[in-house]
Amino acid sequence: MRRLTFLQGILVAGVLAAGCGDDFGGGLPATFVGTYDVTIAANGATDNDVMHVSLGSSQNLLLNFEAGVSQVRCVVTGPTNLVVLTQTVEVDHSTGVASGTAGGKGTIAADGTTALELDVSQAVPGGDAGAGGTTKFMIAGKRTSTH
Repeated sequence: MRRLTFLQGILVAGVLAAGCGDDFGGGLPATFVGTYDVTIAANGATDNDVMHVSLGSSQNLLLNFEAGVSQVRCVVTGPTNLVVLTQTVEVDHSTGVASGTAGGKGTIAADGTTALELDVSQAVPGGDAGAGGTTKFMIAGKRTSTH
């Protein structure tokens, strides 16, 4: 009986230890963390910006821009693939102004190059989301530092 209790204790300790640690099994999202010099293109205009990528919770990445774009949450779906989670995004950038529900997808390659499409669907007062049109913001660049 003592032996069974001892083995059960080891099993419980092993299960608890397996559940400890960060949310990023394998460290994959952490490889995307850093600062990126990017260009944002929309509405026939292009302008430079800086994007900071940091770790969020539940396998999310947080994209923070220095100018004109509110924080964007993404989830890593493969070795280089990102999906922009459906969320409200505010853009007041030289390439365009948009406020609404956003989604999108993109990549960050091992060499730090990134390409991301941010689609912002704008509602009209009293109308459905997207009734005001969708603005595509194309974000591309390269990681300049890791943090």
